[in-house]
Amino acid sequence: MAGLLALLLLIDARPAARTGPMGELIPLDEQDRALWGREEVAEGVALVSQALASGAV
Repeated sequence: MAGLLALLLLIDARPAARTGPMGELIPLDEQDRALWGREEVAEGVALVSQALASGAV
């Protein structure tokens, strides 16, 4: 369950960076990371780390 929440947080952290001015999708490696929500990313990474440390996925 923590893994799913982490995924949702990481997706929700990037809405401003995922699309360009004309609505075109911007690939992850081309996104401006300054537009990402730092708190959501930090919480998502912490949850992923916690989930992976708990054992089998």
